[in-house]
Amino acid sequence: MALLSYLFIACRDSTARILLACVLLALGPFEHGVLTMLHLSFGVSFQAETTWIDIAQIFGVSVVGNLLGGVGLVTMSHAAQAKGAS
Repeated sequence: MALLSYLFIACRDSTARILLACVLLALGPFEHGVLTMLHLSFGVSFQAETTWIDIAQIFGVSVVGNLLGGVGLVTMSHAAQAKGAS
């Protein structure tokens, strides 16, 4: 995800940013909250043996992981770069 934030900065237009996000999130081994819910909704639509409690637990873990990773990796790396640049 940290790489994704740097690549977004490098993209010059919105179309490239959207395509980049779709490709990396769909093909990469990322557990993103929205992508996880999309996968689970496909499972429910095809009668997978899952409950709403399972879905809520998986979504909660995914969102917590995204928040910790986003704050821990992206924000701290940007802060370190800003401090190093000054």
